[in-house]
Amino acid sequence: MSNYFEDDVPEKLEIGKSYTEKELLIFVVENEDSVILCEDISMFDECSTRKHTVKNIIKAYPHYSTGRNYQIVSKPKTYYVI
Repeated sequence: MSNYFEDDVPEKLEIGKSYTEKELLIFVVENEDSVILCEDISMFDECSTRKHTVKNIIKAYPHYSTGRNYQIVSKPKTYYVI
């Protein structure tokens, strides 16, 4: 990922608002407790001018497995559905 200025980082994402792929990429890098769920594309392109709209925001504890080990994080993550 290329360099960016602090002003390039959205402070928060809002339902109904659209963001460029670069803004979403920077946001998720800077907010490690955030996850972006996207059905349309598999990877953000920081050079793209495409915009995506936040459809929903969910705060939840993820439960998952790595191999045969059950995992859960101690604090919830914020999931942004776009």
